[in-house]
Amino acid sequence: STMPQTVEERTFAASFQFFAFAVSAIMVSDLTTLMTQLQLVSANYKRQVISLQRFLCDYQVPTRLAARIMDNASFSIENKRNLIPEHTVELLKHISGPLLMELHYHMNAPYLEEHPFFSSYNVVNPSGMRSICHTAISTSSLSKGDVIFSVGELSTNPKMHFPASGSLRYKMTNSEPRTFTRGSVINEVVLWIQNWEQLGALHADETAQIVSIKVELCLKAMLQFRTKHFYPAVYARHFVDELNDASSAEITDIASDFMDMEHAVEKVFGRRVNTARMTSVSLAHGVRGHE
Repeated sequence: STMPQTVEERTFAASFQFFAFAVSAIMVSDLTTLMTQLQLVSANYKRQVISLQRFLCDYQVPTRLAARIMDNASFSIENKRNLIPEHTVELLKHISGPLLMELHYHMNAPYLEEHPFFSSYNVVNPSGMRSICHTAISTSSLSKGDVIFSVGELSTNPKMHFPASGSLRYKMTNSEPRTFTRGSVINEVVLWIQNWEQLGALHADETAQIVSIKVELCLKAMLQFRTKHFYPAVYARHFVDELNDASSAEITDIASDFMDMEHAVEKVFGRRVNTARMTSVSLAHGVRGHE
């Protein structure tokens, strides 16, 4: 093999060897640190599992219920590994309020815009829509069999639901069960009708996640960003009229069962706004298609 001959060649060779040694040492150190962190996370997870198992055993929780609790805990932890929960990101607590509102709008608006009303509302009142996304949204992880609401329930904290993943099953007495997935809107009626008594039951058909609108906070945001033409009030009156005109057999907790929401939105917001909404949706699909 060729050996360095001159002083410059020897200096370069020695420098290169030192550099290679330093890089390899750093890589080994980083790898060791990463492995240590993984071991700590794994050990912490095992401790939590053992602690939960002991708790369930101490309180003699039935086997079937204990299995559901363990599955839900595992599902929640897996979700946290895939999607970092907002409350665990410390720096988000220090960003400005307007930036945090914009972030929540980016995260939550796509779910709400699956409903024609909120899609059009975003066009005519983007500030109100941002406030709703910032203050009135909650997300929940569900295990198979978890009940969201029951027949006859009068909720003290009513919510409107948008499935984000998995499937939900809705059933009324003496009717066939129906399955709802991403793109569905459930329980809109509680947003416009006060003290609504649930007509059916909704539960998770499998592990699922839902995005929910907290009715009280949503209405508060709408009032705070009220415009001259108060569209939510106009839509609410139209909603009530449609509900009153529907037969008892048509009325459920699913608004699309007794009203044409696209037609209602066009009637309330006007054809121009509806066209603008459809154009923005088409453009969004076009952009995704070319990504």
